[in-house]
Amino acid sequence: MKTATEDKTSDCVLAVDPGRRKCGLAVVSASNGIVYREVVPCEEFVSTFRDIYKRHSPFHVLLGGSTGSKEIAQAIQEETNVDAELVDERHTTELAKLRYFKEFPPRGLWKLVPIGLQTPPTCYDDFAAVVLAERYLEERTNGQ
Repeated sequence: MKTATEDKTSDCVLAVDPGRRKCGLAVVSASNGIVYREVVPCEEFVSTFRDIYKRHSPFHVLLGGSTGSKEIAQAIQEETNVDAELVDERHTTELAKLRYFKEFPPRGLWKLVPIGLQTPPTCYDDFAAVVLAERYLEERTNGQ
């Protein structure tokens, strides 16, 4: 069994925020930021993951360690022969919501409503995966 760090020259990590019905995926580069993000139904996870993994050659695969993570970890291992690192998902939903609104600021009258009272108009599980990846890269950079 190999780890994602073997034979990879990319500076990208691939993060997965698993859920019961959908999964957020994100590829984040240490040098270029967000390279790819998407929310996919769980039924499409394996094929989407395979394509992203081949296309971006991440040096590490991260998996949020809560809902559905065991099944997703097994699928990742079977598909790529890579062990995904389970990471703490604490506060990622709140941070993902803030990250979503940073990327897509409210417009019109919504600018007057505090962000804490708003909900993104679309799924933002991909931003939760972005938060997982950025947290990992930051800890890695800071040597923790």
